Amino acid sequence: QHYDMDPIQASVQSVRSANQAILDRGKIDPKLEGMGTTVVTLYFKGQNLYCTNVGDSRTYLVNKKRLFQLSRDHSLVQEKLNMGIYDREQAAKDPQKNVLVRTVGFDDEVDVDVWTYKVSKNDIFLGCSDGLHGKVSDEDIVYIINKFLPNPATATKKDVEQCAQFLVDQANRNGGNDNISVILVLAQ
Repeated sequence: QHYDMDPIQASVQSVRSANQAILDRGKIDPKLEGMGTTVVTLYFKGQNLYCTNVGDSRTYLVNKKRLFQLSRDHSLVQEKLNMGIYDREQAAKDPQKNVLVRTVGFDDEVDVDVWTYKVSKNDIFLGCSDGLHGKVSDEDIVYIINKFLPNPATATKKDVEQCAQFLVDQANRNGGNDNISVILVLAQ
């Protein structure tokens, strides 16, 4: 329903629609009132990626050596990082690292962050929940993706599916006790 809209508008509207659907569901079933979630969207149009997020689900650009986080977490710990109160090591150890300051399904209005990124051929994008990035190190994520997708230009759908499944399995092997969502996109 949003295809004729500007990509940024469409991305934001899709998150706002999800927010309203969650709120409406909570009104129908009182046991579900107050539920919420995080979200990341990837909208490709032409040579551009329009990325949105709310919460601590993330979008990364993956290269041979490292992950580049394109989204920004909406958590208490991230706010401390932004203010210079914490460094990355302190943030990783904070017991409140999963306390979110922004979610989908909590308030009538949801503030959605949007980024635009110029896509290059063979770019690899990873969208994931904290069930992955909270249990598998950046280095291990890069290693796994490079193992399964050494040459994005020749990767098959099966290669991508196996890589995504291995990432989920690795999070579970590392003690995953949360929902684990993984989206891998290869720019061709």
